[in-house]
Amino acid sequence: LYSRLALTEAAAPAGTTFAWIRALVRLPDGARVDVHSVHPVAPLRRELMGRWRRDLRRLPAAPRRGPPRVLAGDFNATLDHAELRRVLGQGYRDAAEVVGAGLRPTWPVRGRRLPPVTIDHVLADARCTVGAVRVLRLTGSDHRPVLARLAC
Repeated sequence: LYSRLALTEAAAPAGTTFAWIRALVRLPDGARVDVHSVHPVAPLRRELMGRWRRDLRRLPAAPRRGPPRVLAGDFNATLDHAELRRVLGQGYRDAAEVVGAGLRPTWPVRGRRLPPVTIDHVLADARCTVGAVRVLRLTGSDHRPVLARLAC
């Protein structure tokens, strides 16, 4: 996680395939936003499907009270995947979809003979307002980063 604002480390969901990062971001007005950097295992083979599902099911629902929550990262899932739609059904909105940019591909950038898909997402607590979303280029990565302007 990178932020120009102060971050306080918080416990991330346990039991995921890769270590995820979570922090509370302190906004200038003193409010906080709970941000999770998400990266479930890629469901590239049948034997990884269960771990991918388990990883996505470790994501917490958006809270009704307290700091709004943002889940961001490589979800290894498109909006067509039932598992990602289940996460969205827990109080989140896909920022890119909100602004009409939900089908901008984020992976692969180069080198693979696969159709480009949108597997990188910023999921914002429904209490957050989405101002804009841009899919950027990043030298050295096979993913395109998603930059979302949120007001939470």
